[in-house]
Formats: sequence, structure tokens, C-alpha cells
Amino acid sequence: MSAEEAKPPWNHSYYMWPGYLMPTSSNTVKNITHFEVRDDDVFIVTYPRSGTYWTTRVVRAIMTLNKSTMDVNHEIMNNLFFTLHWGPFHNFPDLIKLGSAIDRYNERSSPREIGLHLLPKLLPTQYHEKKPQTVYIQRNPKDVAVSCYFMHFACAILGKPNSWDHYFTEFLNGNGNVEFGSYFEHIKQWSKYKNEPGYLWIKYEDMVKDPRKIYHRIAHFLERPMTDEEMDVVIRVCDFKYMQDFFLSDPVAQYFIEKDEKYMRRGKVGDWKKYFTVAQNEAFDKVYCEEMKGYEELKYDF
Repeated sequence: MSAEEAKPPWNHSYYMWPGYLMPTSSNTVKNITHFEVRDDDVFIVTYPRSGTYWTTRVVRAIMTLNKSTMDVNHEIMNNLFFTLHWGPFHNFPDLIKLGSAIDRYNERSSPREIGLHLLPKLLPTQYHEKKPQTVYIQRNPKDVAVSCYFMHFACAILGKPNSWDHYFTEFLNGNGNVEFGSYFEHIKQWSKYKNEPGYLWIKYEDMVKDPRKIYHRIAHFLERPMTDEEMDVVIRVCDFKYMQDFFLSDPVAQYFIEKDEKYMRRGKVGDWKKYFTVAQNEAFDKVYCEEMKGYEELKYDF
């Protein structure tokens, strides 16, 4: 289905694969399919607004920490191209000069972290051949829905939902209605890899509760164990306020962020309770229980 044939629920979006709504700032499936994967790549897979940038920074900090200087590579840390499907920005003249994430990653030295929101079947062909290390982050879908809704208003390259009520319904409907498809399909498809070698499955809520513990898990998974002193550096550069201040001050970030909005909004657990009505909560729980039958180990206790 072409961009012209698609009828997305808001502007600045189009189908780049039948049934899956993608922002116009995405690389095509064809380009992503042919992306060359390296043996030492680390893939970071999330559904949108599930801690993608946060986890990317953690992985970058762990991989670039210089144990002599006790500092990280800030050039890599501050590179905003943290998902492979970013760009090219054809509909945004000010952003075209930034190129695309595929080009940026091809220029990067190894090891690289590769962020993705896509389903397994849409990943680079070489991903399934080389089976690189992969970190998957799962987040409470109710918090994800609220965070995705506000992200559309904060990010200049995304379309704007009509209302929270409308977006809530679209989120429940899933594929073809919200960008990158259904949350439920994403979790279920990726869960097939959950217990395979080379995969680390973590929960966003666990990172919020005890970041040091989860950061150590990630470091051991990447075979880069750290002392407490070394981990202090990772904690510092991956602190929420530190990341929030970066987005507010970085000149490149200003291309993406709407005036007076924040890319790093709250990062809280349970924020959904401020926005879900009683009726919406009941409707969500019903769909959630139906969708997650057979996947009880992945379910949240709301």
C-alpha cells in the first residue's frame, strides 16, 4: 500500500507496510531489510514510549565507558538517531540535512547499539541470520498509551490525535490505527525470543524501581561487568533529569520538539491513572485479558 492509498487517522503518517501505520519520518521496510548487521551489534527493541532512549543511553554508556578517565563518549551518547527507522525526513525541510539513521549507523564504528520499534518480521534480514545480542524492554501498556498520546503533541514530526478519547480507542484497535502497530502483537511476537540465548528481557518498571540493579544486569549481559564506581558514571549520565535537560538544550533536538513541549515528559509508573476514565479502564482490561490469553507471564497486574 502506498502513502497515497493509505488513510491514516491523522496527518503526517502513512502505511509503509500493509496494516502497519508508520510516521513519514521512517525509513522504508526495503531499506531496513537490507541494513547490514554486524556481529557485535546490540539491538534495543521496544514498543514506542517504553524506555527506548533511556535504555539506549544505558547501553551506550556501558559500551563507551573509559575506565581510565571514568567518562563516556559523549558524542555517541548525545547522538539523537537512536532508532534505525528515523529519517529520511522528506516532509520536513529543516531536518533533511540530518540524513537518516541508516546512514548514521553505517558510518559508526563498532560496537553499535541499534534501536527498533518494529516487529521481528520487519527487521533486517541479517538480524535473523547473525542473531546479535538483543535487549527488549516491556512497559505497562496503559502508561504506554498515555505516553504515546502526549508524544504526538511534543514531537514536531508526528501528527496530532484528535483527542485522548479518540487516541485511546485507536490504541486498543491496534494495527493500522496507531504507529508501529498493536502493542499486544508487539509483545506477543517478541516474546517468542524471550528465553533464547542472546536475549535480555527487562521491564521498564524494574528500571524505575532499581536502575542500578537493572543496569548491572545489562552490563553483565553485554559481558562488560562494572564496579560500583564505574556504574556511578552510568547512573549519572542516564539520570532522568540529566536526559531531560539534554533534550531541552540540544540544538538538534529543537528541530524535533514542539515549542514548550518535552520529549522526556515524566517517566513515571502509573501515570495512566490520571487520564483513564472508569469506563476506559474497564474497556482496556477486557481487551487486555482477551489479547494476553496464553501469555500470562507477560501480563501486568493493574
